Amino acid sequence: MRRFLFAGPSLPDARAHAGDSIRVLPPVKAGDLLALEPRPGDVIGIVDGLFHQVRSVQHKEILYALQCGAAVLGAASMGALRAAELAPFGMRGVGRVYADFASGRLTSDDEVAVAHTDREHGYRCLTFPLVSLRYTVERLVELGRMSPREAGELIREMRAVHYLDRTFGRLAERPLKSAWIDAKKDDAILLVEEMSKETFPERPDVPNTIYLHAWRLGHEIGGRTLRVFQLFGRGYEELHARIVGDAIRNECASRCGPDAPIDFPDPVLNHACHEGYLTPGDTALLPRLRPWLTEAERSGEPPTALLRKAVTRAFRMLPDVTPDAEAARRLRSPQLQARARDVHALATAINLNAESRLPGFSAERVPDDRLAQLASDLYGVRRDELEIAARMRGIPGADVLLAALRPYYLLAKYNPETVALSLDIS
Repeated sequence: MRRFLFAGPSLPDARAHAGDSIRVLPPVKAGDLLALEPRPGDVIGIVDGLFHQVRSVQHKEILYALQCGAAVLGAASMGALRAAELAPFGMRGVGRVYADFASGRLTSDDEVAVAHTDREHGYRCLTFPLVSLRYTVERLVELGRMSPREAGELIREMRAVHYLDRTFGRLAERPLKSAWIDAKKDDAILLVEEMSKETFPERPDVPNTIYLHAWRLGHEIGGRTLRVFQLFGRGYEELHARIVGDAIRNECASRCGPDAPIDFPDPVLNHACHEGYLTPGDTALLPRLRPWLTEAERSGEPPTALLRKAVTRAFRMLPDVTPDAEAARRLRSPQLQARARDVHALATAINLNAESRLPGFSAERVPDDRLAQLASDLYGVRRDELEIAARMRGIPGADVLLAALRPYYLLAKYNPETVALSLDIS
């Protein structure tokens, strides 16, 4: 049984509380649960999560972990929020903060939001969570040391302050220190204790939507191999075109049947004709298909080849017919996976070295215009043609392409020979 705990500012000394049986990880973000490749019997505890500078942990990936047979618990901060939202589906909430969100007593995310330092600086809180102030003044009212009116006024005053500005200095004149309740830390400790128990939740039925599918491919090991070759594999465009062509032929066979008319020598164009997108026998490039082709292609290739490329790139796969899943299957050879691992590991090492030597540098902050220029150079297209380049490689759009390229920017920019991956696969 594996146990994972995502914790940060709510429980800076999480390792001391977790012991040797729980692996402590930084605050969770989108994709982190998928990267664990959850298995039956795993226990995943979520305390803290990032949300401002990166995408927060997605509901679907938590549901996917539950479906895989893992127990997912939440408390204190992001964990309490997600547990309150997903309790009907099997996620377990722990502690007072969770209970108040689940009951509706607390409704705003900023009750638990704080600014804090990074891991290297101990996740030190720079602001206080409103929920801790709320519980503290409630205690003072119970003790007779603060009137209900004063407590209400203080909460209203601090609620009007943005969470990034709720510094402890704003409370310096208040008699709060001796009664302060660290609500998030208290609940985080309860969660660690709860994680030691045996839990085997029922597995919810989570549809494999195209979005969940994309997240999984983007974070699991097989998906990492796929992404590396989508970005850097020489010949990947041809592989993707073959896979989509096969899917179109299969769709035509099941939907149109064997007696459907044959108007073109190419089965892909035939199906487009059956679906009403093309006129029988007419190879003229329709205006609505021109955006799927680069300027160089439009000026240098025969009409039938242009039609086939445009139709292939414009073809919208059904949610359960995903060309990248088939591509990932074809890329499962140990040699290809080893190459992808090497590229990923080298990119990670270069990023970490740059972060240690260049104050303020982060691969997450590489500007989009630099990524766009790198992509333009890699794929030999203009920057305004990156949407086409992405589709050519089975990536749903230019924004997804740039996001996938971001962690490899330094490696591909300054060591291009290391990402020149040959791909000869049927």
